Amino acid sequence: MINNSDLLTTAEAVRLLPKAELHLHLEGSISLKTLIELAHQHHVQLPPKLHAEAVLEYRDLDEFIDVSMFAFQVIRTSEDFTRVTFEMLSHCAEHGARHVEFFFSPSSHRHLGYPQILQAICGGMRLAEQRFGITSLIIPSHNRMLGAEAGLNFLKLIESCPAPEVVGVGLEFAERNYPPELYGVLFGKAKKMGLRLTAHAGEDGPAAYVETCLTLLSCDRIDHGYHVIDDNDLMGYCKDRGVWFTCCPTTTKHTTTWKQLTSSEHAIHQMIAAGLNVTINTDDPGFFQTDLTQEYLSLGLPLETLACLALNSLEASWMPGPEKARLRELWQAEIDDIIQRHQAH
Repeated sequence: MINNSDLLTTAEAVRLLPKAELHLHLEGSISLKTLIELAHQHHVQLPPKLHAEAVLEYRDLDEFIDVSMFAFQVIRTSEDFTRVTFEMLSHCAEHGARHVEFFFSPSSHRHLGYPQILQAICGGMRLAEQRFGITSLIIPSHNRMLGAEAGLNFLKLIESCPAPEVVGVGLEFAERNYPPELYGVLFGKAKKMGLRLTAHAGEDGPAAYVETCLTLLSCDRIDHGYHVIDDNDLMGYCKDRGVWFTCCPTTTKHTTTWKQLTSSEHAIHQMIAAGLNVTINTDDPGFFQTDLTQEYLSLGLPLETLACLALNSLEASWMPGPEKARLRELWQAEIDDIIQRHQAH
């Protein structure tokens, strides 16, 4: 028998669902409070719009990138990287994340070398695992705005400092004017190194960018990918091959033409309806002022569907197969209990 104290509202149930967060940027996770504190500490002048009570809005992806670049200016020391990593994973754990695979952009940091950054980030990861039991992996990501040659230098950094926490590479920042084919050599070399591959594509770029990431870059996952819905043949290809998409609902309100998150016309709803493998993520929760619970709730989907999306996140993760299999059974049992407690509410 379920006691009244065990009953769950939808929001409580969603928060408790075991999840993996697979599309999350370390720099974009920084809270405004921490951003302001670090800016004062390092004597960085922030624009007036970045204050503690700010509600941030962006016209498009380019404006978001302009604002988010302040994170790269204020995260400077080893202590900063450890703090921001720990705070990010703590925030994830509060909203049901058990495993996180996060990006960071080593080429965009000017104040500390890659080995020092990596060591500091891993320190934050260890602290979070000790405190919350949350596991995590790192996906260094190339800032495509720096060009293809810089991408090869980026890869040399990763190769020069191998670490078990580094599981793959990504491709990020402004998409439209930097098509994925520019980075074919980078991704080919990364694949030979045994790294997993993912890329931001189809956010404000066309469906063809998604196709190129899959066929030329050999990506294991696609980050965002919304414009895949513009190409029915490509959608069929992605469905047949089980391509994973790491979608971020709130981001679409700021960087795409899809503003109504509960509309059946929204790209994420169309992707789910078409049978594509979708996961839900926060992207840059500090600058978009969101969390994993809010992202799941924002689509207006039934709890049973959200539970499937939570299990999707485990399947899409890059943790070892045996560990996935072990967790799958545990998560399913938890999810069944959560749904039962919600239905009895």
